[in-house]
Amino acid sequence: MIAGRAFGTELGRRRHELIYGGYGRGLMGEVARGAYQGGARITAVIPAIFNDNNFIYEGCTRVISTADLRERKKIMQLEADAFAVLPGGVGTYDELFDTLALTTLGELNKPVGVLDVDGFYRPLRLLLDEGAARGFIAAQTADHVSFYTSAAELLDALERVDERRGS
Repeated sequence: MIAGRAFGTELGRRRHELIYGGYGRGLMGEVARGAYQGGARITAVIPAIFNDNNFIYEGCTRVISTADLRERKKIMQLEADAFAVLPGGVGTYDELFDTLALTTLGELNKPVGVLDVDGFYRPLRLLLDEGAARGFIAAQTADHVSFYTSAAELLDALERVDERRGS
């Protein structure tokens, strides 16, 4: 939870907008609270099924309601300039792999960085490397995802890639 708050605070301090799933609890709730405290604009993109006050973080600047999770992902992918992946569950993995697939296919040209808190994503990194070593994943695909151990390091890297893209 501390890493989520630190990431959000650093994001806000750098005057970036947080575009996320809108959840007000757990790790992402901490990211949102940190972003809010850091002065960031916060956009929640939530499927209608979760559109109630017990789900949405109260500090959101903007709330976009979607019909379902697929539409939510699409809007977040269109709205975001870069993707930061923090520890999470099935929804996080779904969003990461969908974004990675679209990036690999050239449908998205936005950087993807993973905040590897306490080695949480070490198995994912090994999985991608093993998939590339065995020929199931192109080496360039694994290269589309970078892993970092601090919020500052991750944001520095995403900003450098974004600057090279000309955004």
